[in-house]
Amino acid sequence: MDWSNDDVSRWLIDNEFSKYVAKFKEEEIDGLSLLNLSPTSIEELLSIITDDNVIKKPTIGLKTTFNKKLIQLKENVFSNHNTIMTLNEKQSDILIEQLRTNQSNNLSFFDDFRIDNDNDSIDQQHSLTISSSDLNTSSSSFDQIPTITTSPLSREVLPDRIINQTSSDSAANSLPQLRKKFPLNYVLPSFSRAFVEAAEDPSLANFGPRCTMKQQLVKTIRDDVVNTYGIGFYPTAYEFDRMVVSVKNKIPTLTKIFGEDMSVLTSALKQQFSRDRKASNCLSEVLEKKRQSYGHQSSGRKLKFIKLELASRREYIVEENQQPQELLMQLYQQAESMRVMINTTNYDYSQVKSKMDATYSHRKQLVQEMKPVKDIVELYPALAITNLLIREINLRCDPFGGDIVKTLTSVCTKLIKYVDHPRKEDVPEEEQPFFILEHLIMKRFKHSKKLLLNHEVIDAHPMIQVQSIDKVKDYAIIIEYNRLISTNSQVESMAILIGSYEIFNIEYPSKIRATLEVLNGLSFTKRSFCVSLAAKRFLNGHKVNNLSS
Repeated sequence: MDWSNDDVSRWLIDNEFSKYVAKFKEEEIDGLSLLNLSPTSIEELLSIITDDNVIKKPTIGLKTTFNKKLIQLKENVFSNHNTIMTLNEKQSDILIEQLRTNQSNNLSFFDDFRIDNDNDSIDQQHSLTISSSDLNTSSSSFDQIPTITTSPLSREVLPDRIINQTSSDSAANSLPQLRKKFPLNYVLPSFSRAFVEAAEDPSLANFGPRCTMKQQLVKTIRDDVVNTYGIGFYPTAYEFDRMVVSVKNKIPTLTKIFGEDMSVLTSALKQQFSRDRKASNCLSEVLEKKRQSYGHQSSGRKLKFIKLELASRREYIVEENQQPQELLMQLYQQAESMRVMINTTNYDYSQVKSKMDATYSHRKQLVQEMKPVKDIVELYPALAITNLLIREINLRCDPFGGDIVKTLTSVCTKLIKYVDHPRKEDVPEEEQPFFILEHLIMKRFKHSKKLLLNHEVIDAHPMIQVQSIDKVKDYAIIIEYNRLISTNSQVESMAILIGSYEIFNIEYPSKIRATLEVLNGLSFTKRSFCVSLAAKRFLNGHKVNNLSS
């Protein structure tokens, strides 16, 4: 296409890209260059510099519009050449193979190409003449006058005619990689004699999940396809169906194992291709497009686990009245005096309890401000004393019967009969809480025990750290990687665990949400959140303490 820079400018103006005319002229984009622009070059040409000297890249919509206009231009240019015809895929493969191997004497022009890699341009245009008789010798018979279009500015192959040979820098440096067409009737590769004999009368022992003969069938088909079409080839749904139909026609007895629709085999083939492609780092087209559209190499990948320093907090449903500043100062002074009192060797529980009751609104204010638990406990060290913390839970969280420890003890005694475990009769009463938590509640929701009961801390949310000191079990409640309290009683540690979520207004983590909702339903008469359907079903199925309410 013999377009000058001015012709390109007029085309830009006609297609509403007038503000990029200066940039195209500056880069000396003529007709030939326009037709061979790469995606990177298009993005650079459509970028603008703001007043702050910041390069603003084009939006996806702008690039898509420009590409559509450019494709329309290419179609118009090539449709105006009456001599251009189209090769079918078989003819294209044969011609490309000749170009690669340079076996044909009439294609010796390929060695004469001179490519200026430094200037990214082709110095010369070559003329060639290919006779139709020579092309007929390389293939069976051509139904049409052969031509091939392999780049935006096509190479044309015409019998007994002179053709101008042009190419972009990318096309000149490497031949186009076309996706080979998968046959309509896929021919199965050969199998071993042992496989053929086993397939005559198939059994689950040979062709069941993870069985040798099934794996041999899947891997043999996969290796045959990869060797024929390349390691990056991933079949479409229709091509998977053709493989399965071929297996069904050749070995119809396998329908006894894989079913009439052979869906089991289809699933196994897809998994094998997917695993091998991942191992060979061959990306799918969908993932490549996603990375191109988002502009970075991490697009489409799963996010790694991010370690949280603080546990997330719930939002209060009812807004509390703001305390006057003077009252808050008085409450802070009482909290300070209580902290000094507890840190001394002698203190009176009754005075601490009265001060805890008087300063509750101040503590609630700190929780609303989402202060770290460590800071709240430093100001109110009574929260690090087992009896005082359990008292706080009983006063503020409304457990069944007014005592969360007695409630959980009674609940565990009733729930032990629902545990399906051969050792449940031998479990002593003091070890029942963790046994029920692990083998009944967490097992029901398929939650990992390590997220609540573990010897090491793995998350900022409350959990119980189980340790053995001189053959005595110690249960420490850890919140935001800090030890809150420790006890030798499982039921007390469980009460403090579920109570700490309420006292510090911590949001349940999604990984163990249903388990914590069940513990909440077993402990408290009311709650400030909606219980999930899974937890409701558990509570309704194990009616203790009127849990269905």
